[in-house]
Order: sequence, then C-alpha cells, then structure tokens
Amino acid sequence: MEKQTPKPSFGGFAVAAALISTIFLVCLFLYWQNNKLAELKNEVTASQKQIEDKLANINAGDKEAPATVEKAPEAVDLTADWTAFDDNGVEFKYPDEFFYQDPKVVSIAAKDQDFPNKCPNIDQAVEKATGYAIEKSMAPGVPTSYYWDNALGEKITIAKKPFCVYRHIEGAAGSTYVDYYYATENVGQFLIANFSVKYPNCGVYGTEGDKDYDACVYENETDKPETLKEILATFKIS
Repeated sequence: MEKQTPKPSFGGFAVAAALISTIFLVCLFLYWQNNKLAELKNEVTASQKQIEDKLANINAGDKEAPATVEKAPEAVDLTADWTAFDDNGVEFKYPDEFFYQDPKVVSIAAKDQDFPNKCPNIDQAVEKATGYAIEKSMAPGVPTSYYWDNALGEKITIAKKPFCVYRHIEGAAGSTYVDYYYATENVGQFLIANFSVKYPNCGVYGTEGDKDYDACVYENETDKPETLKEILATFKIS
C-alpha cells in the first residue's frame, strides 16, 4: 500500500496574511487620525492666536486712540457788524440803514403809573422824541387814541424785562411809516426807545407773482419783523 503525500495547507498563511493586513490598516488609521488631530490642533491654535491678536489690537486702540468728543459749532454773531447804540442807560444794536430815522431814547417820570399791570401814558415821551405837541386826551392818564394805532399799548417781555410797545402809523409817498415806542420802568422813570421803520407799498411793484412785488412783500412781512426781533434781543438796560 502506497503512502499518500500530504497536500500543503494554506490556512495558516491566509490567517497570517489577514492579521498582517489588519495590523497595517490599523496602523494606517492611527497615522491618519494622528495627522488629523494635529491639523485640528493647529487650526484651533491659529484661531486662538487670531482672537488674541484682535483683542490686543482693540485694547491698544482703546489706549492709544481715545474716543474724541466733537465740539459743537461756534455760534455766529449775526450782529457783529451792526451799529451800537448807547443812550440814557439803554444799549442795543441795529443794522445800518434799517431805520429811516435815527433811533432815540427818551425818559419821563414814572409817578402815578401802575406799571407793569397797566401800560403808561407816554404822550409826553412822544413830544420829547418828535418835537411836536400831541393833543391831550380828555381822560387823565389815557393816551390820545387818534394818534396811536394801539392807544393802550401791548405788554411784551424783552431780555426778561417787562415792556409796553406802542405804534404810530402814517402813510406818505407810497409807503407806510411806523413809529414803534418800547417803554419800560427803570429807577423811578420810564425809558422809551423810539424806532422808525419804513414799509414800502408793494402795489407799486406790480402784483403777486411779480419778482419785485414778491420781494417787497417778503421784506415787509418777514425780513423786517425778524430783524426787529433780533434788535430787541440785543437790548440792555443799566
């Protein structure tokens, strides 16, 4: 009986090959994982460095460049080139050629007057300012109504001080002339400032829509009243 030659077995070789492959794959995975972790660590470190740099720049900016406070624009004195008036303890400023007559300040005694509850009779002051006599009213202490546009005066406040204002109006040569009288009490007397303002008759320039007419209306109704307010705002009484 012949002996049979045993066939070679490949089972052990296959197992060894599988084991080696597994070890290789595990090593490859671990290598990849370590590289990935290193990359992530580098990214985190770089991001942290960027954040630290930004914080450092912000802190440096706060120290080196403090916030600046913008200064309010300086107020422009629109009356800087106006004419200064000072007489009888009354000071104010006005633009040249605004009044058709030079302004005046006159004074009268303040006896027997209930100012500021009631505006005083200033007929005597008008006579001193204009140089001509006014017919006296029949009622004592009452202004002559025919002369005044507002005979009893109107109470106003100028520079925190009570005043009464009166108007005398005349028309001539195509214009209206208004005399304003501003009266206030000071140390036992009334001080009365007289302003004379000319208002042209805009009808001589045409009708509404005409350039010269509209300019005249603006001057009479807006420009001159606003300028009067600005003049009164400069009032000072010593």
